[in-house]
Amino acid sequence: MKNSTQEDQSLAIRLSGYAAAAGALIALAPSANAQVIWSGIKDQPVYIDNNFQLDLNNDGKTDFNFVVNGFSASSNRYNSFYSFKYSWSRTAYAYVINSGTSLQNNSWAESWYRPQGFYPGNLIDNNHSLWYNNASSIYYGRLARGRASYLNSRKSSGFSTYFTNSYYHSGNFAGQEKFLGVRFYIGDQQHYGWVRANLQDNMYELNIVDWGYQNLPDSGIIAGGIEPAFINDPIYNLDTVQVGLNFPIQVQNLVAGDFVVSNGVVTDLTEVMTGEQYLVSIKAFADGEVGITIPIDSVDNSEGLYILAQSTKFMVDTKAPHATINAGITTTSIKTITDTVVFDEKIKGLTLDDFIVSNGTKSNLQIITDSLKYTLDVTAIADGEVDIQLPAAAVADIAGNGNIIATESYTYIAPDLTPPIATIDAGLTTTNDSTITVAITFDEKIKGLTLSDFTITNGDKSNFKIVTDSLEFTIDVTAAAEGDVGIQLPVNSVTDKAGNGNILASETYTYIAPVSIENITTDNIVMYPNPAIGTLYIKLNSEATVTFINAAGEVVLVKEHFLDDEINISGLKSGIYVVQIQQEGNVFHEKLIVE
Repeated sequence: MKNSTQEDQSLAIRLSGYAAAAGALIALAPSANAQVIWSGIKDQPVYIDNNFQLDLNNDGKTDFNFVVNGFSASSNRYNSFYSFKYSWSRTAYAYVINSGTSLQNNSWAESWYRPQGFYPGNLIDNNHSLWYNNASSIYYGRLARGRASYLNSRKSSGFSTYFTNSYYHSGNFAGQEKFLGVRFYIGDQQHYGWVRANLQDNMYELNIVDWGYQNLPDSGIIAGGIEPAFINDPIYNLDTVQVGLNFPIQVQNLVAGDFVVSNGVVTDLTEVMTGEQYLVSIKAFADGEVGITIPIDSVDNSEGLYILAQSTKFMVDTKAPHATINAGITTTSIKTITDTVVFDEKIKGLTLDDFIVSNGTKSNLQIITDSLKYTLDVTAIADGEVDIQLPAAAVADIAGNGNIIATESYTYIAPDLTPPIATIDAGLTTTNDSTITVAITFDEKIKGLTLSDFTITNGDKSNFKIVTDSLEFTIDVTAAAEGDVGIQLPVNSVTDKAGNGNILASETYTYIAPVSIENITTDNIVMYPNPAIGTLYIKLNSEATVTFINAAGEVVLVKEHFLDDEINISGLKSGIYVVQIQQEGNVFHEKLIVE
């Protein structure tokens, strides 16, 4: 806190800048904002009949010349070599001129006769109505003028000079330390500055103590004003932050209460280098922007300078970034899909290697929105669940907070390229029932089956029924005439869920019209009973060959030289047979039902 005996000034010039501060104080990087460029303490003496060429901005060009002229006689110059006494009246000047016609617009505040002497804290800008410039030593800017009377004698042994004690001086800098307000050009742009000068009463020495200028063109400057510099990162992931503060000179009486903080409070102030370097500990109230200001003229210094205000700001972010991984599906038969990864704040450092994929491979990481949105391709290896994971702390946000874990899962089912197969089952090969029920069973679920999909030869179809949804069905088939009845489900009549069409399915059976239950008697043949079980009796009028043929057209039993006897048919299966009798060049066929 500044000593209360010093004058309080109200004007502030603010510099906002950032620099890296990895736990140590370092030099502040140049800022694009208004900034005072200070020379440091130089204490450059200018002696009688000498000069000092001042280059304010170190561009190799002299901006102003400071000159001290010694006392010179204004009248009664001596005119004899002998021992006569002369009374001399002598005048001395300390003055400033600009460097010449090439920089003729360089100027100082007020007139050539008496440039203004500013005090620390005074504002130097274009509000001063009078600025003067001249490169001539005749029309100079007179910092001070002194006049003295001397008594000189000329002797053969040499000169002797006596000061008569008649002396006076005038001007804003005579016997004082003040600031000369200047403006000069860098290229074609005008800048304001100050030069601190200390002039002895006796006019024998002018001391140029230091100087400074405003780096921003046409921006005013505070006489004697120098700036401290905050050193901090732009963002932190801690709620308590240490910010560096450097002063160009040693200061005194700086305390934590001198600072003004928004969204936080100063909890500690540590002096690192006596009076020059400090660490300011700030606890943020909440995530977001935190600002800190050291107000103008808040501290003391012994150099006679004016400490300007300085501010900085930074972000506090203690929240871990969160990623959402979205496959866009829960089940798919597509082997390679594109997953989207979206973060709730900007992150850095994401690479393809950060992801862990189970039952799959990863590829083709793409940036969609810088630091926020990405995509990657995931290719399934086998049927089953595919998992994508971004582990915790794989990436960090701008503040350095590591992400929390993010996961996504979906199920991969390999594409079904196998056509569905239907089995049509009549349940028999031969029947004398004109209408039978036929079962149709598929090896996988299908869709779109209707009665009209079936093709029937030697018959008709009806009564389509669903037995098990999408898998089992029945239809009724009615034979049109004796003989083979065909049932067919053509290719691609139905499809499975993958869209594969069925292959051809068919079934055939033989329809034989029912035979009346009666014995067969002709002029030459007697056969009974019909239907028969175990034994069949046949009586003939002459020998014959008797052949039994099943419904499939196969010969199952033959009796040769048969005349009049019983036949054991217990070995025949139940069904309809044709009994063929060959007798004396004649062939007779009779139907037989075996039960």
